[in-house]
Amino acid sequence: MNRTLAALILLLASALLLVAQSGVAQPLEGRPLQIPASLCEPSGATPTRVELFIPLGMDSLDATYYVPPFPPPDSAGYPAILFVHGFGGDKNWDTASAAIWAGEGYVSLCYSVRAHGNSSGTSSIMGQSERADLARVVEFLQKLPEVNPDRVGMQGGSQGGLHSLWAVTDSLPVKAVAADVITPRWASDMFVNGAVRHTVTFLLRTPSVRYGADRDTLWELLRTDAYDLLRERFTEGRDLDTARLHASRIPLATFMKWQDHYFNAQDGIASYLRQHPPRKMYLGTGGHFSDVIYDELLYQWGVIDRWLDHFVLDDSNGVLEEPPVTYAASSLPVDGDGYFSWTRRELDSWPPPEMNTARFYFHGDSLLLFHPPVAGDDSVTVRNDWNGLYTFDEGFIEGFKGPRFESALPKDVVAFETPPLISDMHWVGPPGLGLYLRSAFEKFPLHAQVFEVDTLERKYLINRVNFVGRDWQPGASGEVELQGIAHAHTFTRGNRIRVELTNIDDENRVGWGKTPFVLPLFHPSGATLYLDSARASYVEFPVAGQVPLLVPIASFDAEYDGESRSVRISWKTHREINIAGYYLEWRADPVEKFEVLGFVPPASGPTSHLPQHYLFWDTTYPGGPRWYRLRQVDLDGDAYRSEPVYLDVTLDVAVRTIPLLFRLEQNYPNPFNPVTRIGFTLPERSRVLIRVFDILGREVATLLDGDLEPGSHFLDWDAGAYAGGVYYCRLSAGGHTGLRKMILLK
Repeated sequence: MNRTLAALILLLASALLLVAQSGVAQPLEGRPLQIPASLCEPSGATPTRVELFIPLGMDSLDATYYVPPFPPPDSAGYPAILFVHGFGGDKNWDTASAAIWAGEGYVSLCYSVRAHGNSSGTSSIMGQSERADLARVVEFLQKLPEVNPDRVGMQGGSQGGLHSLWAVTDSLPVKAVAADVITPRWASDMFVNGAVRHTVTFLLRTPSVRYGADRDTLWELLRTDAYDLLRERFTEGRDLDTARLHASRIPLATFMKWQDHYFNAQDGIASYLRQHPPRKMYLGTGGHFSDVIYDELLYQWGVIDRWLDHFVLDDSNGVLEEPPVTYAASSLPVDGDGYFSWTRRELDSWPPPEMNTARFYFHGDSLLLFHPPVAGDDSVTVRNDWNGLYTFDEGFIEGFKGPRFESALPKDVVAFETPPLISDMHWVGPPGLGLYLRSAFEKFPLHAQVFEVDTLERKYLINRVNFVGRDWQPGASGEVELQGIAHAHTFTRGNRIRVELTNIDDENRVGWGKTPFVLPLFHPSGATLYLDSARASYVEFPVAGQVPLLVPIASFDAEYDGESRSVRISWKTHREINIAGYYLEWRADPVEKFEVLGFVPPASGPTSHLPQHYLFWDTTYPGGPRWYRLRQVDLDGDAYRSEPVYLDVTLDVAVRTIPLLFRLEQNYPNPFNPVTRIGFTLPERSRVLIRVFDILGREVATLLDGDLEPGSHFLDWDAGAYAGGVYYCRLSAGGHTGLRKMILLK
């Protein structure tokens, strides 16, 4: 356990490198790492520490190694372990762990990578120079008089993890390797779908690293947005030859992180599936800009300990009898630091069983639904309104955030939400995005941020899909299909999925501020997304298990009709899947059981991907109190029950109608000029917020913000001061929301 705790120190300390790497951004500011002093020293006798420089021709590497304080296990010498630190650090990030591993019987060596710490030379930015150095370091470690050259293992994270993958790819003489927070095609991951990861700036401008002239060339290409040439120059010699990697027989344990701002876990998954066994894979948390979950970190480092012990020491510790794949999934609630709850699962293979796809289409009324939009010509536009004055260099200095940046390049958002989910949805893998676009610009940003919205209207960023259109023919329309950042997350029943299309993909998690995931585009531009049946756009998620239904009943209402002396019962559905029909139920007393009033079959057969509208007349109503409820029954016997609505009619006069669910009515008249009436009902006393947004998602008016009693209410909106066009009225009350599209004609 001492080695596991030491490795935890190493990983947490490496996270602090984000502060140093950013130069100006301080993502961990105010959250210092607390390391117990007792964990920084090995237990028992003290290992012997040796300081030296490893010669590399004209250069040398500053190194430290520890020798166990007891005799070797045999005449061949001690087993050995090699540590390699992350980018921007030095050997001192590894010395505590190295000392503790020495206390467990390993000669443990750590060194400062070239151009880091006291090592000489210039950095090739995780490139071929560092790769050649690694072979020399492994050779040096094998030749130490205390070391058994046939029992050498290796571990590292981030830059150190890349060194581990180099050792496997180049078939260096190591028994086993653990590679943390890295993927084989990591350099290409920085340039996905036309976007550039913000973390590229950290790799090119970390103050503690000494660079060669190539860095200045790359930086100039980055700041001038010479995307194609930058991608070509940066990835050359940095991505791994995966054919050689997968042909290697060296046992490899890999650890990828869903939220990592450098490396996409999906690349690591694809590589794992092609590796020779024995192999092991972890997917979860603990990467750059990731949640810090101590149980998960301890688990990962416990696996690393046993993996290396098994192969280097021939320790039959059962690590190979365990399932080879482990992944952790996030879910709500979050803790005080804004970190999700994480649940770990073990698998014999990847992907998880019973994978399906949940596809949601974007609709003009800001909804995400399973069916495509019906005929119409709705569209939304996301703008990138750069003022032309604020520069990339200023943005870099300010971390691409803050009031000056936000004024010069404001964030534009168009949001879409599903209705509440009627069961949990377990997303595992990369999200997909299919867009039908038109743009008047040669290049433009359009990112999709995925949120979960709870019943209190709080939104939590999960992950994203990034896209920057490049070499677009101005004025042209076209379809794009994109893959986003892989993740595992369980959306909770009753919550909603929210997708925000935006020009700026920044964080909203506690502790990370507005750190951008990809670099903003300093170019005035925009793109229009079509939302009609012929040009439907969608977002989709790989789902383990059944795709959950959305709350199937869009609305349910009952009102008395004096002319026919009957109750008019109506309801609407978003879509219908495997539906047997609808039972209308009633009761006259709140303590009685509901009785069946009638049955209505589905309008278009058991399955329909289009909205349906139903009407039923209760001609038996005698007056007085009555509750109505709708029970939807599936062909497999499952049922969904609506919340009841209450009706009380005396002498053919409707005295009071109080739905037990809140409802936002369609404004009337609609279209209107310039005054329209907005009606709504509340089931209980609630805090009510009613706001109006324009088609770009900008708030233009707050019509109500206060407490109201249960019942029916209305208010008038005078839009005389506003331009004609499409507006959206949004009601939030008691953990519920409603949205209505309004058309102002002028």
